Amino acid sequence: MLPKTLEPTILLENEHVLVLNKPAGVVVNRASSVKVSTLQDWVEAYLQADPVWQRDRAVDQIFAERSGMVHRIDKDTSGAILFAKQAVAMHDLMRQFKERTVQKTYVALVHGHLPTHEGIVRAPIVRHPKSRERFTVGEGGRPSETYYKVKKEFSSINIEKLLQENKKSEHPIRALEKEIKVYEGGFTLVEFSAQNRTYASNSGPYAILAPSAGW
Repeated sequence: MLPKTLEPTILLENEHVLVLNKPAGVVVNRASSVKVSTLQDWVEAYLQADPVWQRDRAVDQIFAERSGMVHRIDKDTSGAILFAKQAVAMHDLMRQFKERTVQKTYVALVHGHLPTHEGIVRAPIVRHPKSRERFTVGEGGRPSETYYKVKKEFSSINIEKLLQENKKSEHPIRALEKEIKVYEGGFTLVEFSAQNRTYASNSGPYAILAPSAGW
């Protein structure tokens, strides 16, 4: 099981859903390459006495395999994640995520400062030629647009609002690093929202800290 320091907190729970605040450093789902306890393991232990959850696991293979998990967030990302307690709720919520009707909001810490107070970055996104799990900017990729706006400035920190909109394709924030000139020194706290799946990494200028979802 997860160490006490890495256990999630419950943000919302009713008969349909369980919304958790996942700490950074916790793997969300089990996989053959994962050798540690996951959030999925924690949820199964927490819901093992729930008769409806157990009933639906017995009759719905996808629900059983996912343990009601609606979506995923990266290991090093903290924030809200949804688990369904009923199969019908899981499938409906997954449909909404797939159709991009869910408004996802993130807060990220950026090393450096953006050159302008607001702007739009347009760039085509493709899979990285050397790593299919990553994305990069490249010719022939799917079009994407990133809107950003600086909300408040300090001597060494900016608080910015970054609105990410990409209705037709996935939009990896990290892939746009070279398209946005980031000035070294200091940090920038960024809030951005998306109606699509987002890929990011804390190994570069962008470190995703806390996502949430809304409708």
